[in-house]
Parts: sequence; structure tokens; C-alpha cells
Amino acid sequence: MAPLLLPGESALRTLRERAIWTLDTAARLVSGRGFLTSPDLTGYLSEAHLQEIVAEGLVGPPQGTELSVDPIYRRPPMLIAHVTEELPPHVELPSGDRVVPWDFLLRDIMGTLGWRPDLLTRLEASYPAGLPR
Repeated sequence: MAPLLLPGESALRTLRERAIWTLDTAARLVSGRGFLTSPDLTGYLSEAHLQEIVAEGLVGPPQGTELSVDPIYRRPPMLIAHVTEELPPHVELPSGDRVVPWDFLLRDIMGTLGWRPDLLTRLEASYPAGLPR
């Protein structure tokens, strides 16, 4: 996790070509509605991209993962980066944002938040028909 040093939309646009978004960020981009209250951005990044964005001053230094993805107290918006050598498959949206495919998103939701049929049902109902599943 690293503090975002740009406002949410600016950070999203700036990181568009480097990140593959998942969880709440992907849900907001795909369906227009997220399911968490925090304005964090959550995505997959390579180690090289994470180092670049820190060096460019887009995010602060990475911190430990003691913070929750849906905090019970107000804190600055964070980039929750899943750093990986091999980025997951993705679907490119008309905006140019890249999000994990449907099955990957479901796996990430269940792995992070547990079995949440309420979220899954709402997300499935709002998922655009034209996007690959």
C-alpha cells in the first residue's frame, strides 16, 4: 500500500497504462458503482512500474499492509498494489483502463472480502453485457 499523491481521478488516469485494476476500482470502472467506502485504487502492478511511480512522485513510499481495504477510520486514499512479475489477463475498457476479467474479479472479491453474495449479485446485475466474461 502506498499513499496516493494525486487526486483519485488524476491518479487513475496517470496509472492507466501501468495497472490492471481489480476489486472496487474495477467494479467502479466497469459498472459505475463500487462496493467499498474508501477511495483507494486497487490493482496489479509490476515491481518496475511500482518503483517508477514512486520515483515520479505519483504515490508515496510503500507501507506495510496493516491497513484494511475498507477502513473504519478516515485515512488518505491509498494505492493497494498487488505486485507481481506476471500481470493477470485483462479486459481493456473504452476509457483505456484495464481491468481483470469477470472470473478473476470474482476470485479477487472472494479472496479479499470472503463469500459476499450480496456484492456478487449486484456486480453481476450491473456488469455490461458487451464485456467479455
